[in-house]
Amino acid sequence: MATPKRLAAALETDVNPDAERIAEEAGELLDSYAYATTRCILAKIENFAEANGQKLMVLLLDPSGGMDHLLRGETRRDQEIFERL
Repeated sequence: MATPKRLAAALETDVNPDAERIAEEAGELLDSYAYATTRCILAKIENFAEANGQKLMVLLLDPSGGMDHLLRGETRRDQEIFERL
């Protein structure tokens, strides 16, 4: 399980490959990777738009259930991305 640990370290998050609920651990690692990718893509798009005198419009969908978290009084899992936009 060296690869998940290396990926988690690169994403500055934790993963416990020996956990009983390994599927949840893998899901959290996948989310961290997805959010890191999203941040990278957004930065590139923002730079492109600015360099070309354009504005960026982003439509937020909620396939991951972010609204469900808010209704329960919890923080959105994608709060960092949401605030950036």
